[in-house]
Amino acid sequence: MGAAEQAFAAALSQAEAFGPTDVRLGASLNSLALFYHSQGRLDSAEALYHRALTVLEQGLGTTHPDTAKILSSIVGVHLARQESVAALPFAERRLRILESHVDAPVADRLDALDTLSLIHFIEGRFPEAERFQQRALDLVRRDYARETPETAGGLSNLGVIHAARERFSSAASALEEAYDIRRAIGAGETLEAARDLGHLAETYAERMQMAEAERLLLESIRLRRRLLPERHPELATAMNNLGEVFRGQGVATSAEQYFRQALEIWMTVAGPQHLETAISLNNLAEALRDQKRYVEAEEFFERALRAFTHNLGADHPKVAQATHTYEETRRLARVTTASGGPTVF
Repeated sequence: MGAAEQAFAAALSQAEAFGPTDVRLGASLNSLALFYHSQGRLDSAEALYHRALTVLEQGLGTTHPDTAKILSSIVGVHLARQESVAALPFAERRLRILESHVDAPVADRLDALDTLSLIHFIEGRFPEAERFQQRALDLVRRDYARETPETAGGLSNLGVIHAARERFSSAASALEEAYDIRRAIGAGETLEAARDLGHLAETYAERMQMAEAERLLLESIRLRRRLLPERHPELATAMNNLGEVFRGQGVATSAEQYFRQALEIWMTVAGPQHLETAISLNNLAEALRDQKRYVEAEEFFERALRAFTHNLGADHPKVAQATHTYEETRRLARVTTASGGPTVF
């Protein structure tokens, strides 16, 4: 047990003497929970958050603003464990408490709305996600200046939701406004701006405006290269997206270049069996097949198939599709080799 943990535990031991409904006990429980949370010890943190919540409910009442803070922490634990279903009731209760207090900080209400939007988005309930995000954006526009990071963030989130609902024109409008605000407030060279550009590029690609998508992705990658570690997953995703754009334009050699860079990152940070690695292997194989480089493509399709099977199981539809593609490419590779036809290396 480290010195910090010892100090928090000692304070909790002393606070136990105040009684089970004393707010000082609740505060001490919450402090140790926050420490465990920061250390990634989520199970220990959750247990203490729940104890703190019980103490505060008994000592202050079930709708006291301090209970909303504990509920927010419990939501954070569940989301860190990718338990969005479990997080939902706590997030809903938190918002109800905050909205019952007219003097609740706007920032807290905004965060509660954003969190509920995120949970519904994760669960694929896009109309509900949009409803909460629009409420958050309305709150920002009412209580903040027009050109603020909060406004840009709300517009960016709304754009992503529109894109998930395949409303790409609406998504582009929201994302363009978000990016324009970031530039206006001197935040045009930030990671948030890079993400806006990346999402915006996707809306253009979906509408087959590949030249504009390419321009936006190149700028997004430029920013991410400067702001992120050399082998960051987010950079790999952007590389992959740019490869898809080049492939959509029929420029297979450029697509190959970016797919290889994405694959290198995923191999380094996630290993050969990760699902993202499987996707990158498959994308690279597709670009090689587009160039009629069937022998090389066969190798990457085979590696992708192994990784897909490892992650999804032999009966998954994606594995069936990958198997068919691999076998067809293998046949083409054999035909090409047997005929002595050109395979470009």
